[in-house]
Amino acid sequence: MKLLNERAQVKLAIKNWLGIYGAEYTYPEDNRGIKVGAELMALDPETATARDVADIIGESFWAHEKPCSECGTRTWNIIKFEEMEGPMDDSTIIFICRDCLVKALRLIEGDSYGETQILPSSTRDQ
Repeated sequence: MKLLNERAQVKLAIKNWLGIYGAEYTYPEDNRGIKVGAELMALDPETATARDVADIIGESFWAHEKPCSECGTRTWNIIKFEEMEGPMDDSTIIFICRDCLVKALRLIEGDSYGETQILPSSTRDQ
């Protein structure tokens, strides 16, 4: 289980980019001629934003708000649950927002507003 807020995603984006492309990679079609990895390394990971990362890389894929797997709300403050059952193709990844975590705790504690609630099959124990 991991918190994937903006700060965590910025740090992860820099680490992942450098791990894949290194510090010297330049987009062939990039007229700016910048070395993307070097630009990312120059960012202060404690103050850089997802927009800073996107401006350097040229896309927001590397750090962005994630949708909650339960309610669909896109947010920076989300928990990532990942279950590995074998090769990477067999992993299950679920993102849960704060509101859905609170609802889940209420279910566990028996505070379901007087009704029994059934969780979607993707979140039930097998």
